[in-house]
Amino acid sequence: MVKVQSIHPVEDLASVRLVRTDQWFAGVSQRRVQSDTAGFSPPANIFIGDEEMAVMVDLPGVDRESLQVKVEGRKLTIDGRRLVGPWQKARLRHIEWPYGDFSRTFLLPEDVDPTRISAELNDGILLLRVPKRRRRIPVRTGEGNHV
Repeated sequence: MVKVQSIHPVEDLASVRLVRTDQWFAGVSQRRVQSDTAGFSPPANIFIGDEEMAVMVDLPGVDRESLQVKVEGRKLTIDGRRLVGPWQKARLRHIEWPYGDFSRTFLLPEDVDPTRISAELNDGILLLRVPKRRRRIPVRTGEGNHV
C-alpha cells in the first residue's frame, strides 16, 4: 500500500522561516547582552514650533542618574546606559530591548538658544526643550542711532 502525504509548500516554508528567524534573533540578542561595547541608538522625535524646539527620546528602563546631556556649539549630545537590572545573572531566553551604553547627537538649528535648554525624564521619555532665540528689533532714536 502506498502512503499518501499531503504537502503544503507555503506553510512548510513559513514554519521553517519562523524557526530560523527565532534562532538568528536569539544569537544576536545573546551577543548584545554579553558585550558592553555594543551600544545602541534610542529612537527620537524632534518638533520645531514657533517658540521652541523639542527633542523626545524613548528611554524606557534608563535611570536619571545614568543620563548626561551636553551642548557643544550647535551639537546636542545625549549619553547614557540602560542596565539589564535584576535579571543580569539569569539565563537569557529571548531579548528584544537593547542594553548597554548609548549616545545620540543632534545638530541644533541656528535660531535656538542652547543656554536655556531644559530636560525632564517622565515615564521613560526624555523631553528636551530648547527655546528659540528672542529676536531683537532695532529701534531708532531721533538722531538715527540704533538702540
